[in-house]
Amino acid sequence: LSRMFVILTTIGILATNTNLNRPNFVFILADDTGFGDIDIYNTSYHPPAGGGNFTVNVPHTPNLKDWATGPGSMIFDHFYSGNPVCSPTRSALLSGRTPFRDCIYGANEQQPFPAVTPTVAQQARSVGYNTLFVGKWHLGCLYGECLDWELGPHNTTAVQKWKSANPGNLGFTDYHATIAVTPTSTTNCGCSSEWASQGCIAGGGKFVNHTIHPTNGTFFDRGMHEGQGYFYDALDCQTFWTHSDSAGDYCSDSTKMDRACVTNYSKFIPGDLTAFDASLLDDFLTKNSTTPFLAYIALSTNHVPHYALPEFYYAYNDTLGNVAGDYLGSITQMDHGLGILRSVLQKHDVEENTMVWFSTDNGPHTIADKASLNPLASARSGGQLAATNGLRQCKASVFEGGIRVPGFIVWPALLGKSHSRSSHLSSSLDFMATVTDILGLSYPQPTWALDSKSLLPILNGSAPLNSRRNKVLGWQYGEQEAVTNQTDAHTWKIVRKPAVGQCSDMLPPFKNGEAGPLLFDLDSDPTESNDLCPSEPTVCSAMDELMTQYLNEVTASALHESGCEIQ
Repeated sequence: LSRMFVILTTIGILATNTNLNRPNFVFILADDTGFGDIDIYNTSYHPPAGGGNFTVNVPHTPNLKDWATGPGSMIFDHFYSGNPVCSPTRSALLSGRTPFRDCIYGANEQQPFPAVTPTVAQQARSVGYNTLFVGKWHLGCLYGECLDWELGPHNTTAVQKWKSANPGNLGFTDYHATIAVTPTSTTNCGCSSEWASQGCIAGGGKFVNHTIHPTNGTFFDRGMHEGQGYFYDALDCQTFWTHSDSAGDYCSDSTKMDRACVTNYSKFIPGDLTAFDASLLDDFLTKNSTTPFLAYIALSTNHVPHYALPEFYYAYNDTLGNVAGDYLGSITQMDHGLGILRSVLQKHDVEENTMVWFSTDNGPHTIADKASLNPLASARSGGQLAATNGLRQCKASVFEGGIRVPGFIVWPALLGKSHSRSSHLSSSLDFMATVTDILGLSYPQPTWALDSKSLLPILNGSAPLNSRRNKVLGWQYGEQEAVTNQTDAHTWKIVRKPAVGQCSDMLPPFKNGEAGPLLFDLDSDPTESNDLCPSEPTVCSAMDELMTQYLNEVTASALHESGCEIQ
């Protein structure tokens, strides 16, 4: 039987009790997790980028594997993050636009997402959905005063225009947000002397007791940098913020948001952060039991400080015979928490018609965390190539290891009992267009650029699983620039000024920051080992021109669409 016939039959069976035009949506975004860090791919590249050898060494992720390969699932073998670092990918996920169009240029706590740029949450809200954000926000201050103590430039056009970027003002009816990254375990341990005295996980599978050093602010009044003077990163005060019940009407204006508009979580989070995130989804669904919902769950794993609880630190020995440790162990710990999250969907009887996306914000950060009690245990066992399954470089590089990431979608109501894999070039950018397509909506700014592409035709069988994207994807970070253009015959990628990223070695034959351009055909050279500019000068010139055109259009968007820059 054809895949289309099976899907249409499934739709017919479910039509009596399932509304496929009003599914629930959940996007789970992990952090700093590489193409080789989730056990759902059988693809590893030998010889790897740079030549030589490496040993495949995947963390144990049985829950994610079961979810990604079970009934109603589709794995995307070529899934890309919106950027090689975190904040820009979060912007791309919300907007469906490459993040430089909205002036989200790098990892930041203070540069606000533009209040005028449409978000996928606003799209869902426009047709009556309840919407939830949980986790790492990283798209600006949740209220204006954070600019007084956050790091970074505060005189940008975006800050002057909008001051803050709060999830509640960008389409989310409920939110529980950390301003930036938080520890994998005992997340807010450093926010109270009482909590810290009970012991905080600080690396090496160990709890430590520590007296909190004085800081410049009072507890619960600050976010990530509350504990700037602490010895261990795990003891920084990093807590969750939400809408204050006493907030005035003025709090809906991003330029006027102040401390009175928000409140924070004042209870100790003793164990795993992902499990806590799942409990917040449970609370949300308990209060909103009949209305369709969209939830964006932004995990902090596997960003440093990724300190695993002892039961996960020592859970198993990896392929190389090493104890799981903090890097692999924290990913297994996240996997356990996601098993709990899936059980929440089942508990509320919404799993069948919930479209779940899973991906990560960028490639892996594979070097040791010097703040850990055991820095070696926080480094990636097997090295950077094991984390990317042989792809070139890692987080903060526009080479494939920094942007090609795990990605799958589960939607049993549409996909039935089947499992499939797609080679279609896909991205977290595509969440916006896919949700908009399913809900039968139009993009609210029809004259604006939209980089998102609906994946619904791939999912419902109206387009082949191996269909080509035929739409440009681009990435920028610092001076690095890259564009991929997938045509019917080739997947061309051109790169300028590539960088090593957050891993130990710049793999040969390329040098950190070399001017380029470098041209690759990813269909035949996924490890980006052979620069084709010398042998394909016409294609190289055309791709270089395409990238220049793309970058000019991105700049025009920032000037004339979102208005986050001025000339």
